[in-house]
Amino acid sequence: MNIIKKVIDYGVWVLFFVFFSFSTLFYFSKDAIPGDRLYSSKLFVEKVTILASSLINKQVDMQLNFFSKRLDETTKVLSSSYASESLVRLDTQVETTAVYISQIKNPVERKIAAQKYVAELNHASTVLKNEQITIQQNSQTTTATTPTTVTPTTTTPTTTTVINNSISDSTSNTVSNETLNSPTKTPKIQPTAVIPTEIEITPTPSPEPVQNQQTVVSQQLEQSQENITSTIDQMNLIINAENNDSKDDKNKDDKDKEDVNKEDNNKKDENKENQVK
Repeated sequence: MNIIKKVIDYGVWVLFFVFFSFSTLFYFSKDAIPGDRLYSSKLFVEKVTILASSLINKQVDMQLNFFSKRLDETTKVLSSSYASESLVRLDTQVETTAVYISQIKNPVERKIAAQKYVAELNHASTVLKNEQITIQQNSQTTTATTPTTVTPTTTTPTTTTVINNSISDSTSNTVSNETLNSPTKTPKIQPTAVIPTEIEITPTPSPEPVQNQQTVVSQQLEQSQENITSTIDQMNLIINAENNDSKDDKNKDDKDKEDVNKEDNNKKDENKENQVK
């Protein structure tokens, strides 16, 4: 008995520790986005949650919640290097949620879930369209304001010759016979002064990597839009199929009622005829 009691006590403490750790991890990672350290923990918590939700048949509700989270994460990281990764994860979640809805056995519940999902998808389509327009506008602005790249050049140093004209005017104007007969003396010239003039131009970094990333993200947004549109069509098929089934059931019920009424009328007529006889 003591061994069983100890095992139960240890089991209770283990469960409490697991629950506490899971709750702590969920609390600190619930707002994580791609690129954060806790984002992988957030995805792990979601996997555990979807497994637990299968016990109470809430997988579809959880998948719809995950879809909303993926959309919110995507809008937050579209301007970062994690945009492509986030869009791929969003597309995967769109398809996963559609699969869970199509597997609902109850036709009424399946129709309700499909209608709710169509509303979520239409909202996501509008959000992504706005984000795509913003990216295209930013790309055009970047292209229009891109400065021309100038190749750095260095000009050749200019040489300025400074001549010392220190000969006085009186000496230059008065020329004696002795001076004329004497050998010509060359005036002294001061050393030339070199004044370097260099132009330093800092090369402008090319914005091509940013533009390439914006182009890739814009193309992925178009693919996500096509994926969403296709999924909406798929959900509308489920809704219309349920509507047709409902109409068929209603028509069948109406026909059954008519048959019952005819039988009742026939019985009444028979009774009247018997009474007359």
